[in-house]
Amino acid sequence: MKVMSSMEKLFKNKFILPILLTFATLLLLAANVRRILYNCFHAIDFSIYQQAIYDIATNGIHNPYLTVRNIKIFSDHFDPVLIFASPFAALFSYHPASLIVFEWLWYFALLIGIIWIKRKSSYDEIFFYLFMAIFCRAFLSGLNYPIHPTTWTIFSAFLIALSIKKNNAIAIILSSTFFCFFKEIFPASIIFLGAYYLFIKRWRLGIILLIVSCGVAYFDYILRPQFFSGTYSYNEIVLGAKNQSLIDKIWQTFLSYNYLDTFKTYYPFIIPLALVWKYELKNNKNWLKHPSIPIFICFIPLLGIHYLSGLLIFHRTTTLAAFLLCALIFSNLYTNIKHSNKWLIICTLPFLLNTSGLYTKFFAAVFLNKSSSCTITPDKNEATQKLLELRNTISKDKTILATGGVIPRFLTPNMKIYVAGIFSAPQENYGYILFEREGSGDVWPYSRKQIENYIPLCEKGSKILLKNYYYFLAEGPFTQECTNAIHSKAMP
Repeated sequence: MKVMSSMEKLFKNKFILPILLTFATLLLLAANVRRILYNCFHAIDFSIYQQAIYDIATNGIHNPYLTVRNIKIFSDHFDPVLIFASPFAALFSYHPASLIVFEWLWYFALLIGIIWIKRKSSYDEIFFYLFMAIFCRAFLSGLNYPIHPTTWTIFSAFLIALSIKKNNAIAIILSSTFFCFFKEIFPASIIFLGAYYLFIKRWRLGIILLIVSCGVAYFDYILRPQFFSGTYSYNEIVLGAKNQSLIDKIWQTFLSYNYLDTFKTYYPFIIPLALVWKYELKNNKNWLKHPSIPIFICFIPLLGIHYLSGLLIFHRTTTLAAFLLCALIFSNLYTNIKHSNKWLIICTLPFLLNTSGLYTKFFAAVFLNKSSSCTITPDKNEATQKLLELRNTISKDKTILATGGVIPRFLTPNMKIYVAGIFSAPQENYGYILFEREGSGDVWPYSRKQIENYIPLCEKGSKILLKNYYYFLAEGPFTQECTNAIHSKAMP
């Protein structure tokens, strides 16, 4: 009862709630900026996109080869929306924090979009939906694991939903086309949306959406492998082995899936969506044309694809949650329950409880200098600055082998850097080797003990540029014993 009473006071207070939501939003940004400065993010996947964005910014629009991933970026995923991040990174001198800010701006744009679309509504209604967005675990999971174009779809999904609500055919087509360029699986949503409009006999809109989405999908899965060599196929991730039937794959996934983590991510949406059904759809003869229906239809194919591939949690949750949230935003949910404090609390409290652990983590990183994946101390910052000064003396023509946690902070445009232990193809002769040591960042897939065992091997015959509690940086040549030990003991 005390929790219920506190929540009622919170929503009625015109000062505490705005301050709370503003603080939570900025806390997320501050935590990620702080963590990138202290090597708290592994090179997977941050530096895959980081290297692609830097390369596009410096060398123009093309399909850059990524040394950290051992593949060309558009042969891995087709996400040309990366082009938008390139000038932003260049504007801030390719500092990795600029990419953190760029990703956060998509999230911030969603929050501004909610305020704008509800600008004629009551104060309470605006903050009802903002509360859900800011305390949405699915959004925070994506933002907690930067950077990914899938997370950027938070605002893109909102544009589709807004176009549907406004019933503006041109806006629906443009926003849907834009959505297709965030990742190769997203045309599936637009195919379903086009089929929906055909079903309700909006022939022209449905046909155009199907032409656009099927055209992009055809390029992604048929033409792209011909244009971009070494294209990675995600068909088998979703459907399994080529000789496995879809039914077998569904059954296999059903038996092995992690339902608990998935439920924890999405359960706050269950009751609000059920209330939309109860108040707006159940007894509505034209329920099929209610805006939440086509918005939810965009969610359905992504749910199926992510379920079959076992990827319904972590940073992959943002797009699905964005459509679920938009289905609520563009409904009359608040109008139908605003006179019931009980239902207001039941709809919002799960969001708050579901994200308390993540916000605790953000708070600890910003105000307590604590993180489970790295050390945040003044002497660590001093050691990092020394490392970055040495970086400026490194030849761009030589290759670098580095552990993953330091790469996002160390990477510069046109740097030939390879992530040790995963993805990157082993090279015969490295110009430099960079290890994080005790107290630094994430050295996965190695243990810290392994790293300490490699250092004596890699010191032989090399020139040590930096060796302290946090880092080991040496210039080659390196012995075969050193490189063989690194690759043989860590490669999956």
